[in-house]
Amino acid sequence: MNKEVTDPKSIHQLIDSLYRVTPVYMEVDGEDIPIKVIDSKPQVVTVRSPKVNAHTRERVLTMRSKDNIFVSTFLEIGVDELGNSMLQPLKILIKDILAEAEPNAYSVSNIINQNDIFKSLSDDRISQLIKRAPKVNFMFDFFEVYVNERMNSRMRLMNTHEKPIFVPNIAQPDSVRPEFVSFNDYYAITKSSNVLDKYKSEICIPIKYKNFIMIGYVHAMHSTRLDSNSYNTFKLVAASIIKDIHSSGVFEESRETCNVLEANPTSIRFLHPPTRLASRIFSMGGTVIFDLISKSGHRKFVRGVVKGIKPTQKDYAIGCDLSINTPDELASLGEFLGRH
Repeated sequence: MNKEVTDPKSIHQLIDSLYRVTPVYMEVDGEDIPIKVIDSKPQVVTVRSPKVNAHTRERVLTMRSKDNIFVSTFLEIGVDELGNSMLQPLKILIKDILAEAEPNAYSVSNIINQNDIFKSLSDDRISQLIKRAPKVNFMFDFFEVYVNERMNSRMRLMNTHEKPIFVPNIAQPDSVRPEFVSFNDYYAITKSSNVLDKYKSEICIPIKYKNFIMIGYVHAMHSTRLDSNSYNTFKLVAASIIKDIHSSGVFEESRETCNVLEANPTSIRFLHPPTRLASRIFSMGGTVIFDLISKSGHRKFVRGVVKGIKPTQKDYAIGCDLSINTPDELASLGEFLGRH
């Protein structure tokens, strides 16, 4: 519900406590430009602005908090010796962001707590799935599906470089192509083991939950050499196993369709019903993974850290800082929000 404040003392308290520490914007010819509040007294607020409306003395300043939008109306009564505008406060309109939000511009669904992903890996369904995985022994001398919440050296290597491993022949280091972990990095983790005494080629494809969280890999080695055909065939086998793991039902996600209140490349706020699962998924400082869905139905997997859980009349308002690991991730999310 919106509220209008006209009492001069209340206006001064709001301006002095909020407008001095939070970004403030002034509407100038239909454009919001950033300004700086220099001084705040009960009857006069002094602000520095790069430009002002020349055709009117009315000045409208806007400031946003997590829950509200503050729209303040002033009258310019003069300019000080430094060229700063001296404004007389008239009123402040406090708008509820929940009421102002455009429903269904974006939605969030398929939400899971990152810790629950790791806990799910001990489920017996995962063990049975690994046992049923095709061994493809006719192509490889060694084959395994490794799933574990704790990273071993191969998981760390692929996670660090964001690449799979494909070494066609250890006798020919230059055969390792740029799209795979480099031979030198691979050799550094294997030279101290006896693996290279028995096997001369290797393929290792990561298993990631929604391409975010490393939970294992599909791994094969051969006593002589492997070629591109071997890799392409193995990739199909790995893709089938990864699909089976994701569809195994062990990952308990919230399938609620949650309206997004605000979204930008660094943070998001959305509403979620107060369900039993919500109480488990959302905790302050916890990491959650979810699908960000546009009106057109396009999806993007997103990871965020919960920074706010506020009960409303009907739902929880969940605020998250988005976890962006690389400039490419930031650009990709910005492009998604801009395009859709």
